[in-house]
Amino acid sequence: MLVALSQPGITGKRHDYPNEPGETWAFLFTYQSVPFYGKVCLKNSRLIVKILSAHKPNPSDRNT
Repeated sequence: MLVALSQPGITGKRHDYPNEPGETWAFLFTYQSVPFYGKVCLKNSRLIVKILSAHKPNPSDRNT
């Protein structure tokens, strides 16, 4: 996921999750030429990244 987040032009959509302290972002990325959907929570001024999800996208995930 680090490689995916380091790619130029990667964008995501911020989501509000009341049970997760911090900023939660969802995004589409590619790993070994396969598309994936990821969700992370950035904590402590973005110094800590908690991976919430990483899986092949469902049809509803494409609206990230």
